[in-house]
Amino acid sequence: MGGVWKAEDLELRTVVALETPRAARDERSRERFRREILLARKVTHPNVSRIFDFGAHDAADGHVAFLTMELLGGRTLEESIAREGPLPAGEALRVLRDVAAALSAAHAVGVVHRDLECAKVMLVPGLGDADRALLKRTGP
Repeated sequence: MGGVWKAEDLELRTVVALETPRAARDERSRERFRREILLARKVTHPNVSRIFDFGAHDAADGHVAFLTMELLGGRTLEESIAREGPLPAGEALRVLRDVAAALSAAHAVGVVHRDLECAKVMLVPGLGDADRALLKRTGP
């Protein structure tokens, strides 16, 4: 099973999100995943979560691929809607602008998200009352 954990990067001495994707268990899948991560790293924008590193570890139960990325505070758009209902029009418009800006940055370097959904949009506390919307990574 894959998962995401809060972890400390001992080399960079910073807190990161550590993901072990289910889709990267065999060599062929890991190579495809690595290529997608390299492509996703080309997208640099304030509304796109940053990916730091990709690697693999030989564990007792097999080979485990992982990536480290920006640890985002806040909640997903999916969680927000489930908890509080539909967004007010002004807030929805801010989220749409942030997501559109993120997608535009991705498209500018040839990256297509392929899996845009409310669970992939993070609402991160910003300045004042407004949350900033960030797209999570585009890979598997």
